[in-house]
Amino acid sequence: MRFQSGFVARAVRVAMETRAIERPFLVQEVLAPAGWSDARIEAWLDWGDSLSPPPSVAGGWLNGAPDAWAGRLAAKGLAEGVFADTKAAGAFAAELAATMQLGLATPVGHAATAGVVDLADPSAAARLSAHRADRTTQRLARQSAEALTDALCAVADAVDRCEGARGDCADPMRNPALGAPPPPPGAAGRPTPTSCAPSTVSVPA
Repeated sequence: MRFQSGFVARAVRVAMETRAIERPFLVQEVLAPAGWSDARIEAWLDWGDSLSPPPSVAGGWLNGAPDAWAGRLAAKGLAEGVFADTKAAGAFAAELAATMQLGLATPVGHAATAGVVDLADPSAAARLSAHRADRTTQRLARQSAEALTDALCAVADAVDRCEGARGDCADPMRNPALGAPPPPPGAAGRPTPTSCAPSTVSVPA
């Protein structure tokens, strides 16, 4: 496969800076695009931590995770005959990593689990359609789970804010907040999945 693109040349112009990012047990200095938020960098670092084996933290932007992932994917393609030689595989890895640095692409996982699809194969279209349908199903499932979590958090918040008797607070007929529509996303006072921890709600008697 001959791979030609201009993402690497564009990525060179991306302003980079060293950022202090809070991790679970330490504050880590990470090289990342200057325009990225701390939350976005944290999400990428979490993804990098999921790589197996983990990338070296000796250097590279985002601790070398994008380059390591792209390199492993290119190595898989080289082993399966997708690329003619190591030079072509290296060019692919560099261009792929550049798309992530430019914010144009994001890995959906930490491993290349799908087989190589030969676009000249008559079954290629059906395989790609099935893959897209599977990804769509996974995305909709995540969205449904998030919506359910928001709804449960709203119920827990309504009960928690109630100042009546314990039984009345959990009764939709006696607690008007349980029957009210939830506030829109981003509205003040709306509970979020990160702030809604499963616990026993204490309601004044």
